[in-house]
Amino acid sequence: MNVNDVVTVVVDNGREYLGKLLDFDDRFVKLGKPFMVMPTEQGIGFAQTMAMSGEENPAEITIYNYCLMTKTSEQLTAPYQEATSGIITDPVAGKLIM
Repeated sequence: MNVNDVVTVVVDNGREYLGKLLDFDDRFVKLGKPFMVMPTEQGIGFAQTMAMSGEENPAEITIYNYCLMTKTSEQLTAPYQEATSGIITDPVAGKLIM
């Protein structure tokens, strides 16, 4: 994986985080524009990250001792990019809608 890829990170309690890869090694992952991946009645949704006493909607987070990091599927990458950039991707035509 490369810096700026959209990745999914799983931590030991099973929670999944999705964000733009800023930096990583075998001990930590730093994500930009992070979201938690949450199940909803309509499928998968994104929830903004926040520690109970921390900054609301941080621009980046660092996750230590992660269990798994993988490149995010295109099925979730397009909605993530829409949520973070305002650019909407037409999934049928594969084109950007501005």
